[in-house]
Amino acid sequence: MSTHFFATLSRGSFFSLLFLLSLTLLIFSKPNSSYSGLHPTQKRYLDAKNKLASLNSDPQKARHRDSWEQVIAEFMAIYNEDPKWNNRPAVLFRVAEATEGLAKHSFNKADAQKAAETYEKVANNYKNSCLADDALLCAAKIYVNQLGNEKKALSLLARIKKDYPKSDSCIEASAFENTLKHKESAAKNSPEPKQTEPQAKTTDQNNEQLYQQLKQRMQTLSKDPTQSCWRGPWENLEAEFLKVHKNCKNKIIAAGSLYRAAMSRYKLAQCTQSKKDYQRAVELYQSIQQSIPESPIADDGMLAAAKIQLTNLNQKRQAQALLSDLLRRYPAGDMAKEARNRLNTLTAKAPQTKPVELQVLSWDSLDKNRVKVTLELTGETEYSAKLVTENKGKLKRLYLDLNDTNIAESIRKGIVIKGSLLQGIFVEKKNKQTVLRFDLRDARRFDVTKHKDNTLEVLIDARKNVVPRETTRGGSFAENESTLNLDFAKPSSRTKIQQQNAKPVNDFAKQLGLSVHTIFIDAGHGGKDPGTYHNNVVERLVTLDVAKTLGRLLQNNGFNVIYSRTTDTFIPLSNRTRAANAAHADLFISIHVNANDDTSVAGLETYYLDLSKNPDAARVAALENVGSDRRLADMQKLLAEIMLTARVDESSRLAIDVQRLVLSRLKRNSYFVNNNGIKSAPFHVLIGAQMPAILIELGYCTNFQEAKNLADKRYREILAEGIAEGITRYRDRLQQNQRVENLLTPVASGAM
Repeated sequence: MSTHFFATLSRGSFFSLLFLLSLTLLIFSKPNSSYSGLHPTQKRYLDAKNKLASLNSDPQKARHRDSWEQVIAEFMAIYNEDPKWNNRPAVLFRVAEATEGLAKHSFNKADAQKAAETYEKVANNYKNSCLADDALLCAAKIYVNQLGNEKKALSLLARIKKDYPKSDSCIEASAFENTLKHKESAAKNSPEPKQTEPQAKTTDQNNEQLYQQLKQRMQTLSKDPTQSCWRGPWENLEAEFLKVHKNCKNKIIAAGSLYRAAMSRYKLAQCTQSKKDYQRAVELYQSIQQSIPESPIADDGMLAAAKIQLTNLNQKRQAQALLSDLLRRYPAGDMAKEARNRLNTLTAKAPQTKPVELQVLSWDSLDKNRVKVTLELTGETEYSAKLVTENKGKLKRLYLDLNDTNIAESIRKGIVIKGSLLQGIFVEKKNKQTVLRFDLRDARRFDVTKHKDNTLEVLIDARKNVVPRETTRGGSFAENESTLNLDFAKPSSRTKIQQQNAKPVNDFAKQLGLSVHTIFIDAGHGGKDPGTYHNNVVERLVTLDVAKTLGRLLQNNGFNVIYSRTTDTFIPLSNRTRAANAAHADLFISIHVNANDDTSVAGLETYYLDLSKNPDAARVAALENVGSDRRLADMQKLLAEIMLTARVDESSRLAIDVQRLVLSRLKRNSYFVNNNGIKSAPFHVLIGAQMPAILIELGYCTNFQEAKNLADKRYREILAEGIAEGITRYRDRLQQNQRVENLLTPVASGAM
């Protein structure tokens, strides 16, 4: 049929039909060319504009600060990365526009101020741009409507009339200026109303109604899952309560307004964890007694202030003084009993401080005649050490005694080492002391170095040209001059550690001289798997945010970063480790949020996989691999038989670094989080990883306060910063342990 049809066509008709078919194919197969031929920066700009338009039209997304900040960051990146692009004024204008949108939703004056200043920057930096007059008009409106600064707005409007008299904004600016001037003139000419007694009574009634309305607003704001942690609404509420307090003659309403103003600041402080906010709440609570001492809630304010000083500001002395003052002023008040109980607790004999704990014990062979042992402790302690000769000079032993020190469960009590100057490490607890015994092939001296980060390093030297030294004792990290009077008994008098309990060392990364370059970051759950969900905290979203922030931080520090996911998508557990293995990642970091039926449970914990209890002996000595530039993932097949134990050991070390530095970072930012420690468990997501792997539980969303923290962007940033710091510390320690000292460098004669 088709053959007959084509046979009947003339030559001209055939070519005409062929042309029509080609044209049809060209039309229907032509790709979307709306962006074709555009400058790359222009493409990014149009994409960012679309995101801003989408955000403005989506009320749900517009309620979240993160959404605005992401758009602002995208515009700023475009603005900064291409300084020669001719459309930069428009980009900066969009930055101001997005910041203004954020301010309208956050009710935060700082956001509004930033938006106005950015608009002004457009006009100042690009005076000849067609957007300069529009930017000044937008800034003037913000100064009037959101910042209440009409004087500043009038100066900007006058500038539009002067510099851009023919612009389309000049007419609107003139009308706006006239409105402001008329309002100002009317306020000046209006007579001062005479205050009569009935009017004062009416004012008090109005204040009481306003007080009740503000109380209702406070209750609504507290329940709002989004705005309950925004600064603007709480500061506005505080200001309005203070206004009622100032204008109301009814002392009950005035005192109640002052108490509510303090509550507003305290609720804000619980979100921000800012010392300044907590201190402001204390001042407001105390001001009730100072301004209205006869108020029935004056003692309530004093007690609330003392609680904040104790719980949030660590001001024990001030809290004690305030509680004493409360009992002196209001001995029969309803707060007296609780104040007395708290005061008794404060003045009671303080319990003994928690002993220092030895958390990490590692070693590194520098060469055949030198070895360095590193001890990481949780605090300051005193030490004493002695080198003794046993078995007719054939065996050397170094004893190191740490006073008032406990041993972490992860520390092995007995380790046998082959192919090194150090032949064994044995640890035992003796009364309040931790006693470490180092069995050595030979030794002539040892040097102990103390560091400010609670690390103790012991360098053991068997070279014949060094000055012998066999004893040392002294105060460690506190620079304490007092020493311990220890009687160093011979090993036979000590409790012997059975040889069968000794475990061979698998210090994999240090023995092979490996380094860390590529980090695989796994954001837990995702897509159809939301993870845990409590107190408006969704695990899959929190983990994704922290993972992306962590990735940016690590990239800025020279790491190569690979993600399991960068969007809210579902990834099977097996695919995550498979992707990490395929990428030859050096570390696997999985991020999660915890939950518990007991809502009082809170804190940070880090897990590593530990399925092996009887590791094989190490196959390669550190001496043969010093200076190697091979990565941690390069040696998997070669050492497959010992890889499991190596991963366990290195994962444990990585977990310790991350756990400690995250908590340290949080503490430096005034977040005091429970340290739930390092734990091992058979998480499926860790089992397939062929590299050191840890799983971090950021906190418990079932705990109300911790859920509030996890919902706060700055808190999540601090968590990511701490994790990055821990990973960097782990990498740096590997590199430090690879350095070989110059054998020709003489030992200082003044060394210990």
